[in-house]
Amino acid sequence: MGYGSFPGNEKVKELLKKMTLSQTLPQALLLKGERLTFKEEIAQELARALLCSQGAEEACGVCPLCRLFGRDEEGRPLTPPDMLILDPPGDLIKIDEVREAIRFIGAHPMVAPKKVVVISDMDRMNQEAQNAFLKVLEEPHPYVNYIMTTGRIDTLLPTILSRSQVFSLQEPKERDLLDYFGLPGREELVLLRERGLRWSEIPEGEKILFSRMRECMDPLFAGGRGSAVAAVKLKELWEEAGREESKRVLRLLLSLAMERGRSLLAEVVKERGKEPWQREVRELLLKTEAIYRESFSNASAEVLLAAFLSSFL
Repeated sequence: MGYGSFPGNEKVKELLKKMTLSQTLPQALLLKGERLTFKEEIAQELARALLCSQGAEEACGVCPLCRLFGRDEEGRPLTPPDMLILDPPGDLIKIDEVREAIRFIGAHPMVAPKKVVVISDMDRMNQEAQNAFLKVLEEPHPYVNYIMTTGRIDTLLPTILSRSQVFSLQEPKERDLLDYFGLPGREELVLLRERGLRWSEIPEGEKILFSRMRECMDPLFAGGRGSAVAAVKLKELWEEAGREESKRVLRLLLSLAMERGRSLLAEVVKERGKEPWQREVRELLLKTEAIYRESFSNASAEVLLAAFLSSFL
C-alpha cells in the first residue's frame, strides 16, 4: 500500500519515513487523531516498514517478511510472527488481553531483528490495563517498538504519555475525503467517522438507519412542534436498533446532530437578528458534545438519549 495510498498528514508521514530510514524512531510512539485521520493505516504502514528486511523508509512489499503480511479467507489481517496487533472487538481492551501482549513482548524475536506491537485505540484500556502495560514502557525491551493510536488522549495515564512520543494527526480536507471514499455529500462522513469503515463495508441496514435519522435533523432544529415530533421519531429509531447496538447508534445520532448544528451556525453566522437562536444552538451543541463524551463511559445509553432529546421535547 504505502503512505501515499490514503490522503492527508503529509508532514507527519514524511517525518515518520525519515525517522524510519535513519533509525531514530522512538521506541514508544502514539498517533493521536480522530477516526478519519487514517491513524490505523499509518500505524500499519509504519509497522510494515520497521519489519521490512530492506531497512528503507517504507516497506518494500516483496521481501520475505513483507510477504508474510496479507489477509485470510475471512478478511482478517495476517502478520509476521514478530508483530502483534492488539485490537480486540468491542469498547474495551481487557487486562487479560494486555497480559497476553506482555507475554508476547517478553519473548525474543523469531524471524525479524525486532518485534512490533500495534495497539489500536489504546483509550479502550481501563486504568488497571494501562498500569499493566505501563510496566513494559518503564522497563523497555530493546528489541520492541510500540505503535499506539488513540482518539481520546485525555483518558491515558500521564505516565504513559511521558514515555511516548505523540504525533498529532488532522482530518484531511473534506473534498479529499469525499473523493477517497466516493461519497456524494459531507453528512455521509459522519457515519464513516463513527464506524471507521469504508462506505462499501457498511451494511445496507445501517445506511438506511443513518438516512432515516438524517431526515429528522432539520425538523429537530426547526423548533416548535416539529422538534418534538422529530425527537420522538429519533427515539423510535434508536429503540429499533436494539440494546446491543444502543451505544453505537446513540453516538451516530449525536454526531449527526452536532454536524447539523454546526452547519446551521455556519449558514447564519453573519445574519442580524439571529443572535438569540445562535446562542440556543451553541448551547445545544455544547450539551450534545458533553453527552457524546459521556457515551464512552459506563453511563446508560437510554439515560443519555433522554438527556439529549429533553432539549427538543
